[in-house]
Amino acid sequence: MPKTIRSIFISGLLLFISLNLFSQDLKYATKNIPSLLRENANSVVREESEQFMVKDAGDAVYNDHSVITILNAKAKRYLTFSDHTSRFDKLTDASVVVYDSNGTKLKTYSLKDMTLNNYGGEFVDDGKFYSFSVTPTVYPITIEVNYTEKFSGILNYPVRLYTKRKSICRKLFHAGKRSKKYRSSV
Repeated sequence: MPKTIRSIFISGLLLFISLNLFSQDLKYATKNIPSLLRENANSVVREESEQFMVKDAGDAVYNDHSVITILNAKAKRYLTFSDHTSRFDKLTDASVVVYDSNGTKLKTYSLKDMTLNNYGGEFVDDGKFYSFSVTPTVYPITIEVNYTEKFSGILNYPVRLYTKRKSICRKLFHAGKRSKKYRSSV
């Protein structure tokens, strides 16, 4: 009898381990978007989180995380990541992750995969423009973008220009100095 119980226990344990090893986290599957958010929408912002931390006077770090499901070609503008930098702000890290409609990760791109163009002039010194575009073969498609900018010698805080988005699942904003964090959730 103890061999039978041990065999059942080992079989159950092996089944549990194999299910966990081969399963994927499919939280970005299109079917998981509430129907009210999909209705008449071209895209759905699944997650959006920003963190702006002031380390010292003139020294700050900005982290941005966004996940957007593009439902059709009318929202193709969200398939492009771009960022302008100068001698006062540097893009230190960036990644773009692409998921299919089932939420399966297709590809991950990093800062080194992005196009970099230098620009400058009388008023803009050491300017850089980073860009990367995803070309989907089919819609819907989900894009996850993460990036970090380091600011030094700034006189004022950067201003984010928001576009009007109709369908947002979750949005967070964190701002603070060192250990103080202020949190807003929509």
